[in-house]
Amino acid sequence: RVLEASPDIFATLGLSPEDTVDGKAARSSYKKLALKVHPDKAPEELKVKAKEAFDKVEKAAAAVEAFCETDVEATQCLLRVLHGAGSSKASMTRATAVTVLGAEDDVTPEEAGKKGRELREQITKLGMLTDGNYGHPDQAEAVRMIEEAAEAIAEPSALTASKGEGFTTLKPVQVTRALGLRDLKLPRKVVSSEAQIDILHLESLGAHHLVLLSSGATCLSDQEVINRVKGFSGQPKAASLLVAADAAARNAALKAKGPQRFGCCIVAVFEVGPGYVEPAAKKAKKEGSDKVRVRHILLKHKDLKQKMDPQAHLKSKGPVTRPLAQAERELMRLKETLTKDVSQFPSLARKFSECKSALQPGQMAGDLGWISKGTQDPALEEAVFALEVNGLSDLVTT
Repeated sequence: RVLEASPDIFATLGLSPEDTVDGKAARSSYKKLALKVHPDKAPEELKVKAKEAFDKVEKAAAAVEAFCETDVEATQCLLRVLHGAGSSKASMTRATAVTVLGAEDDVTPEEAGKKGRELREQITKLGMLTDGNYGHPDQAEAVRMIEEAAEAIAEPSALTASKGEGFTTLKPVQVTRALGLRDLKLPRKVVSSEAQIDILHLESLGAHHLVLLSSGATCLSDQEVINRVKGFSGQPKAASLLVAADAAARNAALKAKGPQRFGCCIVAVFEVGPGYVEPAAKKAKKEGSDKVRVRHILLKHKDLKQKMDPQAHLKSKGPVTRPLAQAERELMRLKETLTKDVSQFPSLARKFSECKSALQPGQMAGDLGWISKGTQDPALEEAVFALEVNGLSDLVTT
């Protein structure tokens, strides 16, 4: 409970709004818990966790005592706000907002705003740092919940409904439109025109992968994500598709609902060398051969400009109906197989490719022959002329 179900200092000590909160209560709770979680009383396999729990209890008691010495009434206010927000704090419904603000059910947006300002003033009494930040993380969290509660009272009914089963009542919007929507700016800037810059120094040589995941991808563990990205090292498009597809499949198996059932992923690759290294595609254009021999597996999709390709070989007659996303997913699964055993390329090309090159005999299936620069789609040329001999490219859309 101390380690996993106690989101704030009061919950750690087991204190609730019904308790009298002062320095004596904090010390009493600390003594009771310390006897239960002290490392000396824990079996060997739990000593590390026991020490972590003991330290957390000790720090919580010290913080509550310090708050009470500063202002008991403000400390009680902080406890009520944090307790009212609950442990998840994932979605602020109107009912939760009313509890956090300590307001009536029919509270108006104006009254909620006034109540929020009063609560913030109380919490500020517990201490501020010289840089203007709150002295304790729980203060900052409480103020954030107060702001979100005031916003929840004022938000449109359709947005409130979206936090329950009726999430479909909200229509999707383009990013440019979202920049003007107040509920996506406050209380948290979900969409902002301000650049957020983080700097991470890459000191070791080689390929470094940056993976951005949506909340729907949290069903995969860190190690599961790492293993998938490593399988497609240096190939961000295939890696992104694999992680997103596997996350969506896992969520479907778990019967997840709402936006949480979708998995989204973006993988970026940074190559670090001993000095400046030109991108592979540019270097290839300068130094590479004017001709390369290529074989490929082609899947068509319904968004092609040229619906009927006289050079194509289709397994079934009629127009192509699969969307681009489905074609990419199917290719990604084929690429998974080829990454483990590239010798299967001819057999997979013969079975799945929709190019007439799939009809080539034996090991020649999928062979396009020699390709010269300036004769193919630019995206295809950039990919193939950047490859090493016997290299396997990322997914290419032309």
